[in-house]
Amino acid sequence: APAPDGEEEVFGAVAGGKVYLMGGIKPLWKPIGIVAEYDPAANKWTAKKPMPELKHHVGIAALGGKIYLMGGFVYPAKGEPAWVPVATAWEYTPATDGWKKLASMPKPVGALACAGLNGKVYCSGGVRLPAWSKRSGLRPGAEIEQPNDLLEYDPASNKWTQKSPMPSPRNHHVMLAVGGKLYAIGGRIGGPYVSGWSTPMSANEEYDPAADHWIPRSPMPSPRSAFGAVVVNDRVHVLGGEEWRQYSSTVHRTHEVYDPKANRWQASIPLATPRHGFLAAAVGNRLYAISGANVSGGSGPHIGLKVNEMLEVK
Repeated sequence: APAPDGEEEVFGAVAGGKVYLMGGIKPLWKPIGIVAEYDPAANKWTAKKPMPELKHHVGIAALGGKIYLMGGFVYPAKGEPAWVPVATAWEYTPATDGWKKLASMPKPVGALACAGLNGKVYCSGGVRLPAWSKRSGLRPGAEIEQPNDLLEYDPASNKWTQKSPMPSPRNHHVMLAVGGKLYAIGGRIGGPYVSGWSTPMSANEEYDPAADHWIPRSPMPSPRSAFGAVVVNDRVHVLGGEEWRQYSSTVHRTHEVYDPKANRWQASIPLATPRHGFLAAAVGNRLYAISGANVSGGSGPHIGLKVNEMLEVK
């Protein structure tokens, strides 16, 4: 079933066998904070309570039947449109359709990546304004700070802890948990905007929480950012995304699969609809690619797609 509202820059997670689609932005970067539940068994969508804080490019992770939204960007209270980084953190409980505000992150940051592992939520990278900047928000070509922080959030204590930094600073990347390790893959460096102010990355770095240590792994064959990624049967599936190519940007249909045990990538069946800023989700051995935008940032009018496409994998 198609998504109830086609938007770009959506995000989400899976909890209790259901897919939760969140976020979305309208023209001029105005976030709308939708929340909708998709039941794959019934192939049906249900509207849920909207996000209590309207923001986009958040870090999101599922853990223990709950969904965590960390950082992101909000729309400025006044002045020209911009991406204003925030440190706020929220917990969504699907069972009660309820929201709870958590301890804020140490610093405002958006376009970060988060993952749940061993009862903790880990957040890496992102982008923010430098402390010396007099701007209130990020705009194309503006000064930025590109952190390589790795932060651990403990829901039990509601506290944040700084961990060993990620070797490659980046934003618009993903981080996923496989076999007790975390994998930070792809993204961009040089700014949060794809069009001319950033470079796509292929870096793939593994973090061991027990040792608090990072090591490099086999890089992703197709450098890109703003893509979707899921784990099925201990393999990472990376779907779609966008990149800047000299004088123009493009969206991907590319689907590449990473096997951490073999430290090897292979090409797989491409997306039926190329896009970026969409939700990738996995329920069982089925991959879902939901909504998103049909063109990359800064490359002309965007069409928010309602498409919901499924691929069954082994």
